[in-house]
Amino acid sequence: MIKITRTSTIEALQSAIDLMGPDYTYVTPGGEDAAVDVMCSYVDQAKNAPSCIVGHVLYAHGVTLSELVQYEGESAHKTATAFGASEQVGDMLNRVQELQDKGVSWGEAVKGAYIHICAEH
Repeated sequence: MIKITRTSTIEALQSAIDLMGPDYTYVTPGGEDAAVDVMCSYVDQAKNAPSCIVGHVLYAHGVTLSELVQYEGESAHKTATAFGASEQVGDMLNRVQELQDKGVSWGEAVKGAYIHICAEH
């Protein structure tokens, strides 16, 4: 089983930010801005690569793209916990995803998720 811990998730989130930049605002594989209320994708099938920030995080943990595709349309929480993440990690990734999907930059989405999780736990 894949081991998805809080620490490894935070490291993977930071790696995704390092890759795309803290000011990166998610654009779907179809070219739509996430802020216009379209569904994000875990996988960009045309590029054979992770797409959204949660896709990047789970891929960094060893979840394959073909496994991620099976969860398109599911919440980040459901997807992450299906691959062994705790409820807390699932909550954190769900919050990151929600913020990303509202057009918040990845750097700010991760900060917002940290604040959210710290306030709850």
